[in-house]
Amino acid sequence: MPPLVEVQRRLRDAVVGPGSSAIIPLLVGGADPGERLAIHRRHCEGSLVRALLEKFPATTWLIGSPAMHDAARAFVGRHPPIAPCIAEYGENFPGFLADREGSPSLAYLRWFAELEWRLVHAAIAIDRPALDLHSLAEHGDLSDVELVAQPGL
Repeated sequence: MPPLVEVQRRLRDAVVGPGSSAIIPLLVGGADPGERLAIHRRHCEGSLVRALLEKFPATTWLIGSPAMHDAARAFVGRHPPIAPCIAEYGENFPGFLADREGSPSLAYLRWFAELEWRLVHAAIAIDRPALDLHSLAEHGDLSDVELVAQPGL
């Protein structure tokens, strides 16, 4: 059995990449490990497409849902996530969308989608640091502590 980090890498590559042959021998139980893995691949693709569609609703309105859905699926297939946070996924989508053959020929499509991407990032921006456990413990009685939301909220 390979080390855990290697198993995790193989599983990630099998779920978001084209090659699943490296992980199949490690999947035990059940009748067909390839079919079980395909379930995870479809779920991952669906989740990433949905994340893109949710981040770009105005762009979807601009070019139409079928075109946006097709572009999102193509993007997910060619650009798997490289960060563990799904909120960071899709930064390069505006350029991909504008340069994609078959996309509507709107001169402002890239800028429109980039503006929408920046609005999403502004909404989730964290300006104030979170309190760590030590800082919270220094307060002792928490009945007089006031919680303040992040400005972007």
